[in-house]
Amino acid sequence: MKISLVFVLWMYGKTVTVYAKVKKFTVNGSTDGLTVNENDTNVIFHCQATGRPAPNVSISSSSGSENVTQDTSRQDNTTTVTTYWIPRDQIRVCRLPDCFAPTPKEKIDVCDQVVGTYAWAERLRWHRYHYLKNSDGEEQDPTEPFEKLPWYQPTTARAPKGDAALEAFIDACTHQFIDIKRRRRIRDNMTPGEREALAQLKNLPLTHNAACRYADKSGVTVITSLAEDDEKVLSQISDPEHYDVLPEDPTPDIIESVKSFCNKWQERGNFSKEIAQYVSGVKEAKPGNIKPLIKTHKPKPYPTRILLSGSGTPVQPLSKLIQIAIRHLTQFLPYQVMDTKEFLQKIEEINDNFAPLPNTACFAVCDVVALYPNVNNDMGVPATGTLLESHPSPLGITTNCILQALDIALNENCAKYEDGDGNTTYVKPNKGTAMGPCHSCDYVDVFM
Repeated sequence: MKISLVFVLWMYGKTVTVYAKVKKFTVNGSTDGLTVNENDTNVIFHCQATGRPAPNVSISSSSGSENVTQDTSRQDNTTTVTTYWIPRDQIRVCRLPDCFAPTPKEKIDVCDQVVGTYAWAERLRWHRYHYLKNSDGEEQDPTEPFEKLPWYQPTTARAPKGDAALEAFIDACTHQFIDIKRRRRIRDNMTPGEREALAQLKNLPLTHNAACRYADKSGVTVITSLAEDDEKVLSQISDPEHYDVLPEDPTPDIIESVKSFCNKWQERGNFSKEIAQYVSGVKEAKPGNIKPLIKTHKPKPYPTRILLSGSGTPVQPLSKLIQIAIRHLTQFLPYQVMDTKEFLQKIEEINDNFAPLPNTACFAVCDVVALYPNVNNDMGVPATGTLLESHPSPLGITTNCILQALDIALNENCAKYEDGDGNTTYVKPNKGTAMGPCHSCDYVDVFM
């Protein structure tokens, strides 16, 4: 697994970014640090710990590896600069996949364990009840599997008792879950050094004004300077072609707009009371957070895209409703390829139906730069409406209702960004769609 690292060197009061894609590791025994056997990269993260950067920093290269040394000829009480070596434990932590979960170290909450066991038993009983719904006990094979939609409200009634076998199974499992004598010690899946390294990586914003995060699509770990992140993000959200800078938080006005939309279409019978409560019942809504997304799979210098987190925003439930209402449209797109397997199947179909191909035949592939922000909504929204007219939403919501919801989600997706100095900037996209909201992927597919 490769680790792509973004390092920042402070040189004469200026920031110089050096990108290094780490492929092979060799550990320096004297410093327990990291060097890389690549002549064209520098792998030392030289950053400011406290105060301002030192005025003199030199870079030396020898034997195919790079080192950074600090000129300490000038002493300044307000300046402390450190060279950040990547220790072996931190390398191992950075190599962990995003699905990795450390072994919990907290004590078991017995009360929570009992409540969870009871809920688990109730789910089993309800599952058995619906599976054997006929009075004669014949098994039923439902034509459509049950899908738990976001606005689904489960019953508060107790599940009916199951048969003897099910109750015996629940009793046996409950005793094993609750009995303290049956507990066994679980081996930690991280060494003490790796746990310390994990804490150090989490504290990079405080100790080195840096951040450790996953890059886009490549599955690698990236360490970036927060000061440089501020500069890149602010330069993008200040672009008037894509974002409008707002003087204050527009959340209260957006909440009223969403509630007005729900009242209008609920009165017309377009969706149920449960859907209306889900869409308009956002508690403690707030603007979305803006995060930089490093695209290490692109050519150097690696570009940065901004990701708008939709969680907790006033339009997040509406965006989820749109996603569920239009997600069926992608299967009707003539040039939609879902994954690599389907792409290979397309090639086989070409070979079966059009072989032999002429010698001049070739595959043509295109890529759109910054696709999501550059979507033309004047084309995307009507295209969505056209497909919905031919293939109505399975939710039973009318096309006009979905298009109005889409218009609100596209134009009222406000976000904020707080830089290192504590300054908060509120923005709202005025072009395309943001990366992050639930509806974005399906909407962009329909547009394309």
